[in-house]
Amino acid sequence: MAFTNDEAVEVFRFLVAALREHGLGWVVTQVEEKIAVGKVQAKKLRARDITESIDGLWEDERPAPPASNRAALFAVAEQYTPQERLNVLLDSIALAVPIVEQVADQTFVNLGELGNLDRLVFEPEAEVSDSFSLERKDLESRAQANEDLLRLIDELRRGELIADSGEPAR
Repeated sequence: MAFTNDEAVEVFRFLVAALREHGLGWVVTQVEEKIAVGKVQAKKLRARDITESIDGLWEDERPAPPASNRAALFAVAEQYTPQERLNVLLDSIALAVPIVEQVADQTFVNLGELGNLDRLVFEPEAEVSDSFSLERKDLESRAQANEDLLRLIDELRRGELIADSGEPAR
């Protein structure tokens, strides 16, 4: 069962708030940018008016001959539906959140040759997020949390909510 538009909007808002609360505002920013652009597709549209240029100056618009039905390919953006917006957010969460743990794990492995490294500090270049650190001892629990997160995302994709709950499934 898919979410209704109202449910999709509510789940989207809940997840955005949770991401911001947990220092993942940068994920929200990227999702908002993608949604603002819309779904860009190439479409053939019939050209109605043609503007001609002579010697770098614009001349009068001349209507296209009515019998020609000329069509040209244009980039057209359409708004995302509430369900599509939610899917964009879920895709972004599924890509971004587990990557942090995977990068940290591989970094610990790679830098382990230099000595006993117990902590990594991530310093983002952009001002959309604060720095944060990960400790080696926490990676195993984070890996399990990422598996749980991906399972919950799959449940959300199927439109499953906890019955009789005022909040979306966590």
